[in-house]
Amino acid sequence: MAAPLCPDIAAALGEQVGTAQRQAASPPVDGADIKPRWTLQRLVGFVQAQFGRRCCRETIRRALHRLKLSWKKARKLLGRAKPDQREAFVAEIGPLLDGARDERHHLVDLDEAPIHQDVDLGYGWGERGKRFHLASSSPGLKAKVSFYGLYVG
Repeated sequence: MAAPLCPDIAAALGEQVGTAQRQAASPPVDGADIKPRWTLQRLVGFVQAQFGRRCCRETIRRALHRLKLSWKKARKLLGRAKPDQREAFVAEIGPLLDGARDERHHLVDLDEAPIHQDVDLGYGWGERGKRFHLASSSPGLKAKVSFYGLYVG
């Protein structure tokens, strides 16, 4: 069994992983490089560079587990819609849907299926029992790619 890391090294590991997790969930900055996630191999290098101590990945993994961190699949954290624009849209479309239901006019549904341009979100270390979120780096609406379908009813 690998010897546990001293409290100072374990705290530094927790701090590095926590900082990386907060950065990953914050909106991307234009022109800034996306920082790589902390893998066990990178954390081994961090411990060696910062503390001059050589250890194996299993030692790092156990230390992270003791800090209540786990390796998990990332989930996309989408930007929030603007509530006032959504409310205006719902107010505008309500009477149109009522008229289609009452057969006063025909409903034409043009459906858009966007192609998400985010790459695979991958995995990272996150707090046990909580989701690991990454901010979406998908380009804005002007740059999105979509397919369209039409239904006339």
